Amino acid sequence: MSPLITLQRNQDDIQNLLKLASKLNGKDSSSTKKSVLSQALISTITGFEVFLRQCYSIYFDFEHVLIGKPLHDTIYPDTRSHFLNLGNARRKILSLSSIDLKKLVSEEKYKALQLAFPKRHAIVHNVSIKDKEYISQSGETEESLRESIVITSTDVRQ
Repeated sequence: MSPLITLQRNQDDIQNLLKLASKLNGKDSSSTKKSVLSQALISTITGFEVFLRQCYSIYFDFEHVLIGKPLHDTIYPDTRSHFLNLGNARRKILSLSSIDLKKLVSEEKYKALQLAFPKRHAIVHNVSIKDKEYISQSGETEESLRESIVITSTDVRQ
């Protein structure tokens, strides 16, 4: 499946999660809304990570198609950890092409993406609790250590 189709399907799923979250406004549904928004952010960043990995692998494969054997099936699995944070993804893509992710979007959107990656990591691996790694990557102060990450619909849309 093409990276663009994969990303579009992911975006459709995220829109459904955001619609669901918008309907959860009662006092007794705040915990459910938090969970839905957390899953929307996880899905957003994971979808973007997969999109970047697919694009990188396809581009890499095109670079080597002359040798007669496609490399995509070898390269894609090997890139799993390379795209877990935006800085690594940006460097990986720049090493192969002239594409600079930071220059493709506004500074504001790039910063939102930079913060979304450690948020996703903390949600998945720390039950939404800020740890030292999150603090160092997000630029937040030590005072927020061990606090819960708050996700809004705006965070997901950005």
